Amino acid sequence: MSRLYGIWRTLGIAKTSETAAIRSAYARALKSFEVDDDPARFETLRNARDQALAYARNPPQEHADDDDESDDEAPATFGMELPISVPVGLFTPVLTESDLPPENLVSVTPDPAGDSYRQAPDPAPTGEEVSLPPVDAGLTTPVLDLPADTASLLAVGNETASFIADMDRRYDAVLAILFPPGGHPEPMLSGQQLTALRDHVSTLLADPRMEQIAFREEADRWFANVFAQAIPFSDSLLDQVAAAFGWMKHRGRIDQPPAVAAIVARCESLAFVEQVRKPGHPLNRAWRELTRPAQEGSRKTFGVSNGKVHQLLARIRQDHPDLEDRLDWYRVSLWDKPRVSDLAGNWRPWAIGIFFVLFLLNALGRIPDDRRSGAPIPVTFSTTAPMIDPLIDLDTDLDAILTRLGGSALTMKAIQQHNPKLHDQLASNWRLAQENRNSRFVFARDTRALLIDRYVNGMRRAGYDLLADDRRLWLEKAKGMRGHGYEACDNFFKDGDIPQAWQSPTLVDRQTDLIGRALLETNGDPMPKAQGGKFSVAGSVIDAASKRAGLPRDLFVKSMNDGGTPKSRCAARIALIETVLTLPPKQALPLLRNI
Repeated sequence: MSRLYGIWRTLGIAKTSETAAIRSAYARALKSFEVDDDPARFETLRNARDQALAYARNPPQEHADDDDESDDEAPATFGMELPISVPVGLFTPVLTESDLPPENLVSVTPDPAGDSYRQAPDPAPTGEEVSLPPVDAGLTTPVLDLPADTASLLAVGNETASFIADMDRRYDAVLAILFPPGGHPEPMLSGQQLTALRDHVSTLLADPRMEQIAFREEADRWFANVFAQAIPFSDSLLDQVAAAFGWMKHRGRIDQPPAVAAIVARCESLAFVEQVRKPGHPLNRAWRELTRPAQEGSRKTFGVSNGKVHQLLARIRQDHPDLEDRLDWYRVSLWDKPRVSDLAGNWRPWAIGIFFVLFLLNALGRIPDDRRSGAPIPVTFSTTAPMIDPLIDLDTDLDAILTRLGGSALTMKAIQQHNPKLHDQLASNWRLAQENRNSRFVFARDTRALLIDRYVNGMRRAGYDLLADDRRLWLEKAKGMRGHGYEACDNFFKDGDIPQAWQSPTLVDRQTDLIGRALLETNGDPMPKAQGGKFSVAGSVIDAASKRAGLPRDLFVKSMNDGGTPKSRCAARIALIETVLTLPPKQALPLLRNI
C-alpha cells in the first residue's frame, strides 16, 4: 500500500474524487478527538476536508488533441498564439485550492533541453514529511532535476556541475525559508530570514542560464508557483520577482497562469497600501482608523470622515479584497452598522430624539377616534457584530456574478439546464463558502477566477461555431486597432490588450456574450498545458493568405514568425484568420484552435 501524503494523510484515506468517501473520512477523524481540546488539529482537519472536496469537484482531466488534416503541400510552422481577453474590470485573479505539491524539498535545476513541463513524481519516503500549502492542480511544483547526462546541458561560460549543485541548494534554501516544517511560528519573516531570502533570490535571478528559453520558462513557472503559495511571507520580494519575469506588463489578461495572476493582484494590493499609508493621501486617516485595534466599548475616532471610511472600504472590497484581513474587523463593524456601544456612548442626540418622539406620541394621543393598537412595539438592538455582507441566497448571489461576467443569459437556471456539472460545482462552492462564513466579496472573487479558468479551458475544447465566432470577434478588434496604427495592431496580437479609451461597447458586449456561451456550451475542466506554441499550416493555405495580405510568400512566413515589420505582421495575421474562416469547418477547426 502506498504511503499517504498531505491532506489525504490527515483524512486517513487514499487520494479519491468521491465526495462521500471524503465526508465519511472527515466524520471519522472528527470523532477521534475533542475539538475544544485541540483546536489547531480541528483547523487542520477542516482545511484538509475543504481541499479534498475542491479536488473531488475538479479532478485533473486528460485531453486528446484533434488530428490535423493531412496535406500534400509543404507546411509551414508558425508561433502565433492569440491570447484571450475579456472586458476591463471583469477579472480579479485568485488562487484556488484543489491539490497539493510534493511534500519534500525538490531539486530545482531546470532542464533546458525539454519543451514540456513534467509532473512531479511521488517523493521517496523520508524520516520527516514536510507539507507545502495547498495549490491549484495546474501549479504543481515542477521537478527541475539534473538530466542523467549532465553533458547535455547547454554550457554557459564556465558552468560546471558544482555551479549547478550550488544553484540547487539555493532553490532548496528558498523553499526551506518560505515553507518551514511545522509552518511559520511568526506572522512574518525575521530580519535574518529576509536577508537570506533576498540573497538567494537575487543570485538565482542572475543565473546566466536564464538566457536559455527553456530554462527561463521552467524558472518562470517555479518562481510563480512558489511565491504565490508563500503569500504573505513572500510579499517583500514579489516586486523583484515580478519585474524579473515581466509579469506586470500583462496584468488583467485572463490567460495568465493562476499563480502569476495572484502575484500581480497581490503586487497591486501592496502598492495601494503604500499609497494610503502616506500622510498626504486622501484616504490616509480612514486607513489608520480601520487598522487601529479596537475592542468592546471602542468608538469611532472623532474627526474621521464617514464618507472617506466608506470610500476606502468600497475600494478595498472591489479592487483589493485580500487587504480586508489587514483591517480590524471590530472597528470596521463600528462604521458598517450602528452598535449598542454607539447608542449608549452618544446619549445626547438620543435624549433629544426621545423627547421629540414622546412629544409626537402625546400629540397623537389627543387625536379622536384613535384606532392604533395599544400593544407596545418591542425595540431590540443586536449585541453581536454581524458578518460583513454575508452570502444569503444561492441563486441570487451567483446570478449577480454570472450575469456581470457572461451577460443576462448566464444564470444558475440556464447553467443547470445546459451544464449541470458546472451548476453542481458552483452550488457546492457557495454552500462551502457560506459554511466557512466567507464574505460576498471573497466568494465573488474566487468564483470569477474559477469561471474564467473554465472559459479558457472550454475555448480550447470548443466546436467550430463557437471558435469561429471568437476569431471573427478577434478580427474586428484587430482591424479596429489597425485604425490606430500598425504598432497598435501588432501589440494587440502580442498581448490582446485594448486601451480603455479605444474600447468599443459593441465589441465588449459581444465578448461578454461569448463568455456566457462558452460557459454554457463547453467543458471547462482543467486540461494539460498546450505543448510548444508552434503549429503547421498547409502550403495552399499559406499561398491564399499571403495573396490576401498582399505580401510575398517569404515575407508572409517571416512575419508570422515575428519577423518583418509591424505593418507586415498585422497584415499577415489578419489575412491568415480571414483565410482560415473561409475553409470547410473540418479543415478549419484544428487551425482555429491553434491560432
